Amino acid sequence: MCGIVGLISAQRKLENGERIKKGIHLMNDRGNGLGAGYAAYGIYPEFKDFYALHLMGDDSQALNEAGRFIKRHFKLVYR
Repeated sequence: MCGIVGLISAQRKLENGERIKKGIHLMNDRGNGLGAGYAAYGIYPEFKDFYALHLMGDDSQALNEAGRFIKRHFKLVYR
C-alpha cells in the first residue's frame, strides 16, 4: 500500500501548505507499519541548489549509524 500526493502551482504562487498537509495526512500510515516519506521543494529557499534530508529513527543507535553513512557518502553543506 503506497500513495503519492503532489501540488504544483501553475501560476508559481506560494501556498500556505494547508492543501498539501491534508493530502499527506491521508497517507500518514501506509498500512505496513513502516510509516511514510515526504518530499518538498522550496522549503529552504536559501539552499535552493541543494537537497535537505530529515531523518527520524527508532533510537539513537539507528540515527548515529545513518549519520555515519551519510557523512561517508555525501557532501554536507550545512548541518
